[in-house]
Amino acid sequence: MSRTLITTLAAAAIAAAASAALAGDRSASSPEANPTGQAIQRNLQDLGYSVSHVESERGRIEMRVINDANIPAKLTYDAKTGELLRAALR
Repeated sequence: MSRTLITTLAAAAIAAAASAALAGDRSASSPEANPTGQAIQRNLQDLGYSVSHVESERGRIEMRVINDANIPAKLTYDAKTGELLRAALR
């Protein structure tokens, strides 16, 4: 497989897993209906990601993570809704 295809597949897998990290916490009765950086980080860690950096500014939460295959990524979330805005390999 070409390096570009592998990189694209890895980025897609990271984005899907990061989005799934929040899927269970979106109910109105949940205390994390409006997730914070800590809730997102906890959910990512539960999925096996190692979170190495968290930064919150301008209404966005940026996280640097490493998956179990040692592939690093940078994830950007909306701080208000917890929606994944961007996932990129580092």
